[in-house]
Amino acid sequence: MSVKRVFIFYSAFVFGFLCLGFTLVKEKLFSPDPLKLIRQMNDSTEKIKQMRFHLYAKEKIGKEYLEADSDIKLQLQPRKVYFKNPKKGIEILFREGEHNNQALVYPNMFPYTSIYLDPVGNLIRKNQHYTIHELGYRFIARTIKSILKKDPENTVKFMHYEGKQTRAGILCYVISYDNEKFSYQDYIVGKQENVSLLAGRNFLSDYMIREKNNLNGFYGYIKPGKVIRLPNSYCKKAVLYIDEKKLLPVAIDVYDENGLWESYVYTEVDCYEKIDAKEFFKNYPGYRF
Repeated sequence: MSVKRVFIFYSAFVFGFLCLGFTLVKEKLFSPDPLKLIRQMNDSTEKIKQMRFHLYAKEKIGKEYLEADSDIKLQLQPRKVYFKNPKKGIEILFREGEHNNQALVYPNMFPYTSIYLDPVGNLIRKNQHYTIHELGYRFIARTIKSILKKDPENTVKFMHYEGKQTRAGILCYVISYDNEKFSYQDYIVGKQENVSLLAGRNFLSDYMIREKNNLNGFYGYIKPGKVIRLPNSYCKKAVLYIDEKKLLPVAIDVYDENGLWESYVYTEVDCYEKIDAKEFFKNYPGYRF
């Protein structure tokens, strides 16, 4: 190889290396503040009054993962929900303040009649991490707010911007949260305390408490004096994907100490076209109630 070629090759290599280094430094210096992105996302979610979307859910139930796809229509005030699992043919309709706040359920099984059930009761909640009351973006936003409020210093410390990635065909900002201090603590149950009360008061996952203490299917008051294990945070780790343009959640993966705990992906989201009020009545065309 001639001296000239060696010089050209070396110059190109050095130039490429410097460009790569500059790009990495630039990304480091000008990468978005994860806390600011979270706040912008929260602001975006608070503006939403109603939405329709497709939800993919993957949840750890026992030692297995259960997956489900659902089509959902949601109005926030007053809260109205239409939920359909196309694969199972199950439909749920909830209208806040009506029928003693029970949900109308079409189970798509014998005797093929619709019944009113408690949305937070065992029959609807069985093998699910959440209820229809947690559907939508605001639960994600308010859960993050609660975690920040509970332990602001460590939450910010454990939060990192991971760059941009495509999820569900959408370019997203990616924010990770990895709690190095995640652990479980003994808690002595007091009078008139149940899992939902403890989860809400301490900003914890309701289902995680049930799973770790063999309390699945039990929704009454826990015996006073009983010692149960409570996590010290909502999760061990979480990865949040935020739509770069709309600043709305696209997906979130949540982990406990053993690995993936739950994952949710929002697609076919429409927050702008008004949902006809008739779509929240049981006799709407196409419904099977």
